[in-house]
Amino acid sequence: MNGRKRLTSVYRGEIADRLPYAPLIFNDTLSAYPPEIQKIGPIEFTKMIGADVLWRMNACKMENDALKIIEREDEIYIYKEYRTKIGSLYEIRKKSKYGGMRIVKWPIENLNDYKLMEYILEHQVAKPDYENVLKVDEQIGDSGIVMIFQSTTPVQSLIQEWMGLTQFYAHLMRYTSDLENLMTLMHEKNKEVYKVMAESPVEVQCIVENTDSRLVSPRIYEKYSLKHVKDFVDIMHRHDKIAIVHMCGKINDLLPLIKQTGLDGIDSLTSYPMGDVDFRRVYQLFGEKFVVHGVLSANKWLPGYLTFQEIERNIDELVRDLLDKPLVFCTAADGIPGIPIEKFKAVAKFVQNYTFER
Repeated sequence: MNGRKRLTSVYRGEIADRLPYAPLIFNDTLSAYPPEIQKIGPIEFTKMIGADVLWRMNACKMENDALKIIEREDEIYIYKEYRTKIGSLYEIRKKSKYGGMRIVKWPIENLNDYKLMEYILEHQVAKPDYENVLKVDEQIGDSGIVMIFQSTTPVQSLIQEWMGLTQFYAHLMRYTSDLENLMTLMHEKNKEVYKVMAESPVEVQCIVENTDSRLVSPRIYEKYSLKHVKDFVDIMHRHDKIAIVHMCGKINDLLPLIKQTGLDGIDSLTSYPMGDVDFRRVYQLFGEKFVVHGVLSANKWLPGYLTFQEIERNIDELVRDLLDKPLVFCTAADGIPGIPIEKFKAVAKFVQNYTFER
């Protein structure tokens, strides 16, 4: 069975030939490798190490004739201006030696910024980009599948991209109705994106929540996020798509509420100690057909002092009781350059030992 059939069988509740292994690998993962490795790109690299390709990408492009984005940078910072005819939003990100960036000035800081954000959203149009999706799907071939990976619900988007955690909750208490109105508009525009996603030729659809109970309490999740995620799920189901939500944080306290959304699976569900969820509990709560992209905690395979035998034991400890479940085994390597290629190949070889009766 090839990677495409293997992954597809998991999503459709069928038995595969073995446990799928779909590591999260992007260009930043390859950035410390020799030029010849960087040149082949993440998809071909994933094939090379013997893993299954689960490639995350957008299904639509955002167009906005009322917005001009201007960027400049120096050795330390990247400055970004969202310019409109009624004013601008400004963002500053601080560079990191590892390639990541941290926002040090958030675009939305006051009520006037709400008006600018609303103006930007009102002129935003989601357009299909299916041709690019099909092109990438052809490159992947029999080695795996494309998963549409796009859009973020309002609470998470505001916390992670536009306001930051402290400002979001300060504004939620001080300017409740204004912020709720902004979130309503954000969600309506998101639903336009969901429709484009759902009408794409791709079966598996995922929104990028990065849900974490340290960012969102059960009360806030129930009041705002639950209905927003449920709308995504409902739109996908009306188009016979599989609805997955990316949740890579600590979500144990949110699981009963997350279940109410009706989603079909969780992407990047992370094991202890980086996460706080027992995968077995997830299957008990969500059912035997629920799809889990299960991530081995970074400390269980990345440190250089771990032997391959120890890594193999850690993988076995995580997956051995879940082999009759729709599990896709993952290792997160996004934003982590320089992982020895031999380690990826060893993990892929370990996972290939988990074969199933058909």
